[in-house]
Amino acid sequence: MRRSTLGAMVETPMPVLSKTSFTKLPHWDFDDVYNQDVPPRQTTCAQSLRNSEVESFKKAFLPNIRLFLHKDSINMSEWNRLSHFNNPFGFMEYKYDEVMASVKLIPKPKEPLLLPKPGDDGCVRCAVVGNAGILNGSKMGQEIDTHDYVFR
Repeated sequence: MRRSTLGAMVETPMPVLSKTSFTKLPHWDFDDVYNQDVPPRQTTCAQSLRNSEVESFKKAFLPNIRLFLHKDSINMSEWNRLSHFNNPFGFMEYKYDEVMASVKLIPKPKEPLLLPKPGDDGCVRCAVVGNAGILNGSKMGQEIDTHDYVFR
């Protein structure tokens, strides 16, 4: 924080944190604070995770967590919070000006949530696959391609 020419406090980027500054995993009082979008649409998918009856899952599941980073999703306060976390969860070891130059180019999505294919059963099918090559030669490509979204 610094004072503006009018005397008001202005939030500024915190100094760059480095992983090497920590000898053990730090715990912050904002570890479990997440940006959230509008409440999720009602789903017609019978197998939706939102319909889970597993109590521990229901307690941990965040149905409207923000999925996409875009130019309007990061202000100085959010930058300073995320600067405490290592990539891919935050911006530790990165400079504000360098990251924000790229973030400002990302438009806000028209739909903040994953959309099901029209005319489908209402289910969104996702495949989460690694990029270490473990599926190389597995002939799983066609099955993976049947999903609506593929996360690597």
